Amino acid sequence: SRALGHFVRAFELLRNDVQALRQENQKLHEVGGELQEAYVAVLEEVRQTAGDAAYWRELASAKEERAAGPVAPAAQGAESRTPRASRTTPCSPSAAEPSPRLLVEGAPATPSAKSPRARNRAEWRPQEREALHATISSLRQ
Repeated sequence: SRALGHFVRAFELLRNDVQALRQENQKLHEVGGELQEAYVAVLEEVRQTAGDAAYWRELASAKEERAAGPVAPAAQGAESRTPRASRTTPCSPSAAEPSPRLLVEGAPATPSAKSPRARNRAEWRPQEREALHATISSLRQ
């Protein structure tokens, strides 16, 4: 009977330890899931930032090219004398009304104004991918 009492107490201790370990395991799984969600959110933010940087870089280089381009001489016709704001490209019927900046400079006011497809191309160019990998590797250290 004494031996049985020792076994019962030992069993209760083991059962309590197993329950505590299972609870700890469950908490670790939950925290791991939250950590993974946070990592995915940070990775998406890095991708979005890389896309924004690529977009604005392209926009700046296009503006520089436009500014450095040759000025049309007045002898080329009446179109060269037409104010730039009146020579806008027509928008598709489904597109929203363009901003005044778009009409004047030919550039969207925000990165979201550019088509998602073109933005994705700019986002994943090889040099942008390399910069993204470098950023991620520096964050891992």
